[in-house]
Amino acid sequence: MAPYRGAGRPEATYTIERLIDIAARDIGLSPFELRRRNLVAPSAMPWQTGFTFRYDCGDFPGNMEIARELSAFDAFEARRAEAAARGSCEALASPTPSKWPAALLATAVPTPPM
Repeated sequence: MAPYRGAGRPEATYTIERLIDIAARDIGLSPFELRRRNLVAPSAMPWQTGFTFRYDCGDFPGNMEIARELSAFDAFEARRAEAAARGSCEALASPTPSKWPAALLATAVPTPPM
């Protein structure tokens, strides 16, 4: 986890993640599964994004599977039902935004001359 920084980033990330949730529901997949299917596989590296970034390493599907196991994802519906019986609410999210650290951006983007 990392803090959101910059104007509009939290709002843009929220909008993208909600659109993924809606698309998943529309095509009959879980939001987790739709995100998993769209992660860049290690075998596809290096991966040039549609923007200016290039991913040269990472195991995004593997990381998501570890998160699934550690969160007891498959038992979520039972936990949700137990929470509802107590008058409480339990939610689950599996967002997959990627953010470059500022230190990497400083080296990746040349500073214009003054």
